[in-house]
Formats: sequence, structure tokens, C-alpha cells
Amino acid sequence: MPALGGPARIISAALSWASKPAWSPDGKWLYISATQSSDQNVGIYAIPLGGGDTRRLTETPAGGSLGDVDPAVSPDGRQLVFVRQTGAFAADLYGLDLRDGAAVPRRITSDHVQKFSPVWTADGQEVVHIAGEPNGARGIYRLSIRDGKSRRIEGIGDSAVALAIATKGHRLVYAKSVRDINIWRLAFPTPGGAAGPSAKFLSSTRFEASPAYSPDGKRIAFASNRGGFQQIWVADADGSNPSPVTNFTEGVAGSPRWSPDGQTIVFDARPSGNADVYEVRADGGTPKRLTDHPAEDHLPCFSPDGQTIYFASMRTGQRQIFRMPANGGEALQVTRNGGYGSMPSTDGKWIYYSIIGKGLWKTPVGGGAETQVVDFAYPFGFSVTARGIYFAGRSDPASRKTPLQFYRFEDEKVVNLGFFDKPLTLHISVSPDEKWLLYSQLDQWSDDLMLVENFR
Repeated sequence: MPALGGPARIISAALSWASKPAWSPDGKWLYISATQSSDQNVGIYAIPLGGGDTRRLTETPAGGSLGDVDPAVSPDGRQLVFVRQTGAFAADLYGLDLRDGAAVPRRITSDHVQKFSPVWTADGQEVVHIAGEPNGARGIYRLSIRDGKSRRIEGIGDSAVALAIATKGHRLVYAKSVRDINIWRLAFPTPGGAAGPSAKFLSSTRFEASPAYSPDGKRIAFASNRGGFQQIWVADADGSNPSPVTNFTEGVAGSPRWSPDGQTIVFDARPSGNADVYEVRADGGTPKRLTDHPAEDHLPCFSPDGQTIYFASMRTGQRQIFRMPANGGEALQVTRNGGYGSMPSTDGKWIYYSIIGKGLWKTPVGGGAETQVVDFAYPFGFSVTARGIYFAGRSDPASRKTPLQFYRFEDEKVVNLGFFDKPLTLHISVSPDEKWLLYSQLDQWSDDLMLVENFR
């Protein structure tokens, strides 16, 4: 559409999803991260604005990437830089020579740290970008195209999420986004009855999420970056005495789940950028790595007998549920039609799991038919008990509230228990006696635009 307003026109109808466009300097091409309806692989496309066919420029490797995003064109129009997302919290910068139609993308960085919003400096010698943990320690970095060296720009960039550099005038602007996510506790007055009042439970000015009750209900595991890096923490059931049980110096650890005997916590972590399954003693110690695969392995949980660990993985190119022996070993695929968060039934006969956009499903642990149980939108928001499944239902469009619901095994009915007032974040957990529900929510989200003068 015209810069000063006016009618808009479609320039490509072949893309079913598109985001983050970048102009070529001569204004003749638009580079965009997108998918096509027949292919969910996210790649970089070139759209000719004067008419012609849309061209795909990048193909991401099956099982080893979540897609190519955030394209940026050099001032001379010869090079393209983009982010290749290799995991939920892992990414590297890649470059592509636009003069060679058959060029293969080359890797520019190899630290596998999450990255956002690359932009070129006006002289075309550097790429400025954001790097760091999405929920905490982010900064703005300068990357030399000549030697590949990167350094952080001190004094600016805390909590940055997007960048732009003026082609003239030596100015940089970035979006600063601060999110406060805390764990809340909600009371169930009677089993399966209406939810009682909720209150903030485990909180700080940073990130607290993914609570999980221990099997005896006396302790709570959760993920937090209150100490700097995101670690696994354990607190008493009343929220007192929180302490970290992992001590990673980089990456993100999260999604803790307890072993049936309460002695071990299994979780996912990304000390090298890519997610793998780990375990650690509940009283702390050196984490033990249980998987080592190029694809993302995450969201683990124990079977009721403690002999098996279920987890989600991108090993097939599509996220599915796998299982492996609890002490490590060969992983076997469980689901065929997708799988994300999982949790076994208390009798060990079923594995319940979410499929993004398709609700909650189940399949026999020994293999068999995969059937839908309930429909919901939030893939982490469910907790399986002996009587049924507590879950976050689909949000009400009018009130924007998310219902708390309960699926009863005895009659396969869904009961409404109440509402979550604010957006949920990651997992929920029900206490063993079904008196309490723990969940994490986004309590505050503020965004500001920050201008840096004399940026050179």
C-alpha cells in the first residue's frame, strides 16, 4: 500500500503464512519468512513486486530446524542474513548470496543462542541483532561480516525484542518488552467442585513457571530465572524455602516432572542451545543427560512405575511422543499423528498428550489407536489425576478469559470449574489430594520504543 495511505493490493496469494518482510534496496523485491499451504516448512521467499513467480530461497533440514525467519538484506542488495531456528530457545544467523540463484546458506554463528531481528548497519560491514534468553538476559550485539566476531553493545538493549537502524542519521530504535510471569495457586473447595479464590504463590520480578507437585504433595518443582539463568528450583508445598537444584551457566532449563518415588526430577535443558532430556536429584546435584540427538527432545515425564520416560521430539521432522528407559537408552516412537505435552494415566495404561491446535489425545502405552479426548487450544494446560483431567479450555472471545474445566472419567463429561483471568504460561499442576491447582500466568507485560542517537 502507499506509504501515506491508500488501497492495498495482494502481491502474493501463494503463501499461507507470512511474517517479517524485508525490502530490497531498489524496492523491486520483498523477502519474507513464510510457508505454503502444501508445505509447513518455514523458509525464506522472494516476491517480485513488479510481477512474476514467488521463489523459495531456503529449505530447512528435516528434524533439525523449526524454520528460517527474520530476513534482512544488505544495503548493496547482494546478501541476505536470516535466523535459522534450530530449537525453541536456540538459533543461529545464516547468510545467503542473492547474486547466485543456486547459493546454499552459510552459517555465520555457531553458539546456538536464541537470536532475533538482525539488521544491517548502513555501511554493510556489520549485522546488529538481539541474542539471549527470551524471558530474561537479552542484549544487542554487533556481528562483523568480515571476521564473524560478535560483541555485545553495553548500556542498551536489556529486554530488547526488535530492532531497526536508520539508513541515514545514525539512529537505532528497539522495542523493549518486559514480562512478569508468576506462579499462582487456586483452591478446590471440594473434589471436582467450583474453584475457590486464587492468589500469587511463587513470584519475583522475573520468570516463574511450570510448577509440578511432588507425588507426596510436600514439595513443588518449578522453573525460574530469578538467579540469572533459568534453572530448576524446588520449594516446600507452601511456597517456602525455594532453592535451585541445577546450576547451568547458560541455556534454558524447564518443564520439571517428578519420579514416582519423589527422589528425581526429569526436565529439559539447553546448555548447548539444543533441547535434551536431563534428570537431577530432587535435593540437587550434577544433572545427568539422558538424550543426545540433533533434534529437539523436551517436555519429559515419568511413567507411574518409574521405569519409562515419555518426551516430545522432532526426530521425525514433526513433533511426536517418544518413550525410553528411565536410565537412558533407545527411544521408541509412540505417536504418529503428532504430540506435544504428555502425561500418563495413574494406572499406567494410557499416555495422554496434546497436539497443537487439535486438543488432548490418548493412546495405549503399548501402542494402538490414537483418539481425541477433549478439545482445547493450550497444549501445556492439563493435569491428569485418577478421577479425570483438569485442563484450560478454549478462551471466550468476548471476555478473553480462559475456562478451567474438568473431564470426568466416570461419565466422560466436561465440568466448568471457573476461569483464568490472565494469559497462562506453560504447565499447570494439581496437588495429589486435588485440593490445589498451581499455574503460571502473565501478570504484567509492558512495551516501550527506545531511541539511540549517534549510533555508529
